[in-house]
Amino acid sequence: YAAGSKDFFTSRSGGETEILALFAQLNWQLTDEWDTAFGVRYEDFESSNGYFDDDDAATPQYDLTRIPSKSTDKVSPKFSLGYNPNNDWSFRYSVAKAYRFPIVEELFSQWEAYNAISVSNPGFEPEDGLHHNLMFERAIPGGYVRVNYFTEEISDVIESQTTTLDSGISLRTFLPVDEIETSGVEFIANATDMFVPNLDIRFNVVYTDSEIEKNDPNPSIEGNEYPRMPEWRGNLLANYRLNNNWDIGANLQYASDSFGRTDNTDRENRVYGAQDRYTRVGLKSTYRLDNGLSLGMGIDNLTNEESYVAHPWPGRTLYLNMAYDF
Repeated sequence: YAAGSKDFFTSRSGGETEILALFAQLNWQLTDEWDTAFGVRYEDFESSNGYFDDDDAATPQYDLTRIPSKSTDKVSPKFSLGYNPNNDWSFRYSVAKAYRFPIVEELFSQWEAYNAISVSNPGFEPEDGLHHNLMFERAIPGGYVRVNYFTEEISDVIESQTTTLDSGISLRTFLPVDEIETSGVEFIANATDMFVPNLDIRFNVVYTDSEIEKNDPNPSIEGNEYPRMPEWRGNLLANYRLNNNWDIGANLQYASDSFGRTDNTDRENRVYGAQDRYTRVGLKSTYRLDNGLSLGMGIDNLTNEESYVAHPWPGRTLYLNMAYDF
C-alpha cells in the first residue's frame, strides 16, 4: 500500500436506478361487522448509466465498459377482509403481491482486492413475493392484545453469494436465490395504565422460520436458514408518567443468533461478519415544558453488551435530545 501509486484508478463501477410509482386504495364497510380493502401499486423501474472497468493498459485513458439501460414495470395488488363481531374481538385476513427492485450496489458493484473479487450482475429481475397475514385481536382495558400468523413465498431473492476458487480467491456476486419460504407468529400487547396507574406497556415477540427452498445455482444451500433472520425477536417498552410533564421509561430488545451467509457456515460469535444474538437494555426520561419544548436524556445498551451485525453494534451510548412541538 505504501509503495503503490495513488494517482490512478484500480477499479471503477457504478450506475443509477429510478422508480416511479402510483398507489391507490379503496376501503369498503360492507356491514357493521364486515369490512374490506383493495389496493394496487404500479411501479416503473429503470436502471441506466451503468459501467464497470475493463482497462486496456495500451491506452492512456482508463477504459470502461458501458451497461445497457433496462426498464421493468410491475403491478402489485393487495386485499384484506376484516370481521368485527363486537367491541372486544376483531379478525383480519390480508394477502398481497409485492416486488422489490435491485439497488445500485446489487446491479453494478464490481471490484478486486488482493484475495477477493466481486462481479456485478446488471441483469437482475425484481424479487417476486406473495404474502399472507391472519390477525386475531382482543380489546383489553386501555389497549389490546394481538396475534399475527404470517407466511410468504419469495422467488428470485436478490442475495450475495460467495464461492472460493481453487486459487483461494473469494469470488462474490449477487445471484438470485430461486425461492425462500418464511412463516411465523407474532404476539403484541399494547396498553395504558397496565398493572398500575400511569404505566404504559408496549410489547411484542415474534418467532420466524425462514428457509431456502430452492437454489439452482448452488443446490447445496437448499434447506438452510435464510440469512439475517433470527428465530426469536422481542421488544418491551415500559413508560411511567410521573406527572403530566415528566415521564421515565425503560426498554428491552432481544434477538437470537442468525446466519450472515446462505451456506450457514458463519458460526463464530463476536467477530466481523457475525450475526450475533443480543439482549440490550435502555433507559430514557423526557420532560415537557408548557411552551411545547421537551428535553430528554437516555442510555442505550446499558450493560455495554458486545455483539455484531457484520460490524459491531454500538456499545453503551449516552444521548440528549430536544424537540419542539408547534
